[in-house]
Amino acid sequence: MIDILIISIIAFIVLYYVYLRYKEEKRKEKENYIPNLLKLKEKFIKEKEEFGKKVEELEQKLKEAEEEYHKLKENFRNFKWNDFEKERLKNLKETEFIWYFTNMFELLGFKVLEPKNYKENNIDIILRVEHIDKEPEYIIVDFVDFTDTKNIDENYLKALSEGKEKYKINKV
Repeated sequence: MIDILIISIIAFIVLYYVYLRYKEEKRKEKENYIPNLLKLKEKFIKEKEEFGKKVEELEQKLKEAEEEYHKLKENFRNFKWNDFEKERLKNLKETEFIWYFTNMFELLGFKVLEPKNYKENNIDIILRVEHIDKEPEYIIVDFVDFTDTKNIDENYLKALSEGKEKYKINKV
């Protein structure tokens, strides 16, 4: 019986000690909230200033890019291809060529659409031309390698014509 009493007293002392330590830790944690919040506030303000500067830099770069875009768009017709650029175009893979010229059409203000299936009826892309006073106009575009022009025959043109009928487009 005395053993149980001693063990109970020791258990009570240990549990009371654990309870006091728990309360002390909670108190310390509450005291540390304010300094932690102040540090986080300082960090937030510093990051806000840094991101503000980055936003201003990006806005400036965007403005410069827009100005460059408008200059390119205005002077596009005056652009002269030099021999290096012509040779580079000749050496492009078909997909690269289509990608570059698709982007060029978009720069010129066309909306570029793709046929439902790749190369369906020999159609690479479909251009949508917006008009202010009338319905939009659609144009079928097929990029042909100048070395393959001998392969353009009646069947090839017939496939393009079928694509024109299928998509109800008035120009090829």
